[in-house]
Amino acid sequence: MSTRNRAIVGATLVAVLGLFSTACGGATTSTTTGAWSFKDDRGTEIKRDRRPVTIVAESGMAAALWEYGIKVKGVFGPQKKPDGSRDPQVGNVDLSQVTDLGQEYGQVNLEKLAVLKPDIVVTSLQGKTVWGIDEGALGRVDGIAPIVGIQVAAKDTKTLIGRVEDLVTALGGKVDGDPVTRAKADLAKAEQAVRDAVAAKPNLKVEVVNAGKDALYVTRLDYHHDVRYFRQLGVNIVGPAGADESWETVSWEQASRYPADLILLDNRLFSLQNDDLKKTQPTWTKLPAVTAGQVGVWHTLVPISYAANVIVLNDLAATLTRSTTL
Repeated sequence: MSTRNRAIVGATLVAVLGLFSTACGGATTSTTTGAWSFKDDRGTEIKRDRRPVTIVAESGMAAALWEYGIKVKGVFGPQKKPDGSRDPQVGNVDLSQVTDLGQEYGQVNLEKLAVLKPDIVVTSLQGKTVWGIDEGALGRVDGIAPIVGIQVAAKDTKTLIGRVEDLVTALGGKVDGDPVTRAKADLAKAEQAVRDAVAAKPNLKVEVVNAGKDALYVTRLDYHHDVRYFRQLGVNIVGPAGADESWETVSWEQASRYPADLILLDNRLFSLQNDDLKKTQPTWTKLPAVTAGQVGVWHTLVPISYAANVIVLNDLAATLTRSTTL
């Protein structure tokens, strides 16, 4: 699989988790002593002699755990942009406090991993793919520490957060502390802001895309967690149905296949942005939403947390409010 295809399949940072029952997702203990177990989304029962303390995680999962006070010791996957600034996928993780285990997709530094002696390695699952670890290295990683896989396909954001909280609880973290409680309340307000914006313009059509040099990638309605979430809040997303794949690939000649009043454009580095597209893709400039200046941001790599999604929803509400039906 190419780097671009890996990135596209993994929207967002990108990602969606199932909210399982206690029997499917809980630890057997709440202290650092005594046996510990957690059933991950492969159905694998991960067992340890005690609750994990030394944790390594893929960037997105590290960011999610960090929001709840679970401080991982090592991170693999995107951490910094080419200009040296923080990659949004790693969220608020203090990079000065963690070991960088490799930022190129799949290339986990096994020597550094072994030195850390982790209790578990946490990453996401894209269908059957264990994200961020080359298939040929899975056995070696698992030999150092068992992999905990969290599925990020065809779920919604709130369900995804719930599944992360299953793991946080199992690891001894607090899911009802003051910061989280405040963030949940703020998220409820942001959700209402989106509903109000939708109610004011019920016929506004929104398309969510990633743009490449050779094609436009239109998100499927039921694959990406945030797109599902937006739809639950009433946003009229247009695009291909289904959840088996993340995108429909549309040639630039067919870029108008799904007419929209507003386009949300993937803000990741590998997606071309509005200014570049205006210079290089004539068909882009002819789209009504682009002509009207109604191109917003699709925030694909925010941490899986209430606080991060407050920012996303408030931005969405503002974008909807300033857009008009064309």
